[in-house]
Amino acid sequence: MRVGVLIGEVCYNLRSALDYLVFALAELDSGIKQRGTQFPIVDTPKDFAWRVKTWLKGLNSAHVAEIEVLQPYSGCNSAKILRDLSNRDKHREFADIRGELLGIGHLPSDPKFSKLNKPIYRTPHPIVGEMDVKVEFAAQITFADGTPIVETLEIVALFVAETLDAFKPDFA
Repeated sequence: MRVGVLIGEVCYNLRSALDYLVFALAELDSGIKQRGTQFPIVDTPKDFAWRVKTWLKGLNSAHVAEIEVLQPYSGCNSAKILRDLSNRDKHREFADIRGELLGIGHLPSDPKFSKLNKPIYRTPHPIVGEMDVKVEFAAQITFADGTPIVETLEIVALFVAETLDAFKPDFA
């Protein structure tokens, strides 16, 4: 649950940054604060055109065009990932994740054995009786499709940062 909550929090904050951008652009372009603005992330030009009238009200046509380039139907996969993860969280569903735990036993004959800062366990062996081993564990948590969580969120965060940077000159 903890991982799901953290993924949701990251996505919520990234999505909010884009929403604040649209709010600030609407005020900049129209001269007044606009209510109900939001950064759209949609799959078709038709859906985008419909959102221009509501979520992008107050934005000039140049800013609308810049935001349209950042849509999934324009090839921006990072926006789609953010939307999909954010929508799951918004509807109180955790991201679909899976975990794997791998244990590796090291025998005293292994050159790594003496260097491992792990406790020694005495364990039964079917041929030699008992023997010493050190065990190290590695865990991997991914999205259910095998996509790495941290790397995926880093890509989405970079998309948001680059988007905000692209509009920075407009506020100078």
